Amino acid sequence: MTGRVGLILANGPWCEPATIRELQNQVDFTLACDGALNRCVELGIHVDAVVGDLDSVEPEILATFARGGGEVVEVRDPNTNDLSKALKLAKARGASKGVLVGVHDGDPQHAWANMLVCAEQEMDLQSLTSTHVFRFFRPGEAYSIEMEPHQTFSLFAVPFANNITLTGCAYPMDKTALETGSHGLHNRSLGSRVEVEFSEGRLLMVHPRSSAMTEGRSEA
Repeated sequence: MTGRVGLILANGPWCEPATIRELQNQVDFTLACDGALNRCVELGIHVDAVVGDLDSVEPEILATFARGGGEVVEVRDPNTNDLSKALKLAKARGASKGVLVGVHDGDPQHAWANMLVCAEQEMDLQSLTSTHVFRFFRPGEAYSIEMEPHQTFSLFAVPFANNITLTGCAYPMDKTALETGSHGLHNRSLGSRVEVEFSEGRLLMVHPRSSAMTEGRSEA
């Protein structure tokens, strides 16, 4: 990782705690979204700040966290969810990249809202589940994504992306424009890396987690 990076822990299903602890060695700070602090305390995961409307975190846990020097950022804005509040705080702290855990809630309405929140950001975002990685790329940067050979992945515009160059895969792109839709579903890597860059818009790549990430050696 280069630049300032924040780890954001939301209150949906998490990947394995060992991966989260490994990620903490690679980021500059960790934020918990509201009730996610309960799980952080239970698992002994260090958090620099908790942010949200604070209606889900246990009052005793919140009080103990604050007494121990943890920062409490209460934001009562009914028009934004806790992930949006956390990303705004991360950006205010100078983060250009974010690693997210727990944003794919079991409730599909929450999960979809969180994906839309990620899509509207300017940050380079990577969201981990127990099985997959969701990567929101920024225009004007060249990405080299490590993958298993012959691994399937999908690349979607959210809502558009221009001048996409995609190599190292079965269906490459050369200065291609994409809009929201199914074009980009189920591509396949040819080797150990896929390269992608584009000039404008927003791209989302979805691919299975590599064996290294599953074992806790995240490439984030």
